[in-house]
Amino acid sequence: MQSVKHMKVVTQLILGFSVAIILMIALGAFCLSEISGENLHVVEFRDNWLPSVRSSQQMLAALRQIRINGMRSRNNVLPMSG
Repeated sequence: MQSVKHMKVVTQLILGFSVAIILMIALGAFCLSEISGENLHVVEFRDNWLPSVRSSQQMLAALRQIRINGMRSRNNVLPMSG
Protein backbone atom coordinates (compact mmCIF):
# COMPACT_ATOMS: atom_id res chain seq x y z
CA MET A 1 0.00 0.00 0.00
CA GLN A 2 1.24 3.43 -0.87
CA SER A 3 1.99 5.86 1.90
CA VAL A 4 0.05 9.09 1.97
CA LYS A 5 3.14 11.06 0.96
CA HIS A 6 3.44 9.19 -2.34
CA MET A 7 -0.21 9.60 -3.35
CA LYS A 8 -1.36 12.23 -5.80
CA VAL A 9 -2.73 15.44 -4.32
CA VAL A 10 -6.22 14.67 -5.64
CA THR A 11 -6.15 11.25 -3.98
CA GLN A 12 -4.96 12.78 -0.71
CA LEU A 13 -7.76 15.35 -0.82
CA ILE A 14 -10.38 12.70 -1.55
CA LEU A 15 -9.05 10.53 1.27
CA GLY A 16 -8.92 13.46 3.72
CA PHE A 17 -12.42 14.68 2.95
CA SER A 18 -13.75 11.12 3.07
CA VAL A 19 -12.32 10.66 6.56
CA ALA A 20 -13.75 14.02 7.65
CA ILE A 21 -17.19 13.14 6.28
CA ILE A 22 -17.15 9.72 7.95
CA LEU A 23 -16.20 11.33 11.27
CA MET A 24 -19.01 13.90 10.93
CA ILE A 25 -21.54 11.16 10.16
CA ALA A 26 -20.36 9.18 13.20
CA LEU A 27 -20.60 12.29 15.40
CA GLY A 28 -24.10 13.00 14.09
CA ALA A 29 -25.23 9.45 14.84
CA PHE A 30 -23.78 9.71 18.36
CA CYS A 31 -25.52 13.05 18.93
CA LEU A 32 -28.85 11.64 17.76
CA SER A 33 -28.56 8.71 20.16
CA GLU A 34 -27.73 11.08 23.05
CA ILE A 35 -30.66 13.35 22.19
CA SER A 36 -32.94 10.33 22.13
CA GLY A 37 -31.78 9.44 25.65
CA GLU A 38 -32.43 13.00 26.84
CA ASN A 39 -35.87 12.88 25.26
CA LEU A 40 -36.67 9.86 27.44
CA HIS A 41 -35.69 11.89 30.52
CA VAL A 42 -37.87 14.79 29.44
CA VAL A 43 -40.85 12.50 28.85
CA GLU A 44 -40.35 10.93 32.29
CA PHE A 45 -40.17 14.39 33.88
CA ARG A 46 -43.31 15.49 32.06
CA ASP A 47 -45.30 12.37 32.92
CA ASN A 48 -44.13 11.74 36.50
CA TRP A 49 -43.03 15.02 38.06
CA LEU A 50 -45.17 17.74 36.53
CA PRO A 51 -48.54 16.27 37.59
CA SER A 52 -47.26 16.20 41.19
CA VAL A 53 -46.12 19.79 40.97
CA ARG A 54 -49.44 20.86 39.48
CA SER A 55 -51.46 19.10 42.17
CA SER A 56 -49.31 20.59 44.94
CA GLN A 57 -49.80 24.04 43.42
CA GLN A 58 -53.55 23.43 43.34
CA MET A 59 -53.46 22.41 47.00
CA LEU A 60 -51.52 25.56 47.88
CA ALA A 61 -54.03 27.68 45.99
CA ALA A 62 -56.92 26.00 47.83
CA LEU A 63 -55.17 26.54 51.17
CA ARG A 64 -54.61 30.21 50.36
CA GLN A 65 -58.28 30.58 49.46
CA ILE A 66 -59.28 29.00 52.78
CA ARG A 67 -57.01 31.41 54.64
CA ILE A 68 -58.39 34.39 52.72
CA ASN A 69 -61.97 33.31 53.43
CA GLY A 70 -61.10 32.85 57.11
CA MET A 71 -59.61 36.33 57.32
CA ARG A 72 -62.64 37.81 55.56
CA SER A 73 -65.08 36.06 57.86
CA ARG A 74 -63.09 37.10 60.93
CA ASN A 75 -63.03 40.72 59.77
CA ASN A 76 -66.76 40.70 59.01
CA VAL A 77 -67.73 39.63 62.54
CA LEU A 78 -68.77 42.72 64.47
CA PRO A 79 -67.78 42.88 68.12
CA MET A 80 -70.61 42.96 70.63
CA SER A 81 -71.17 46.45 71.90
CA GLY A 82 -72.28 46.62 75.41
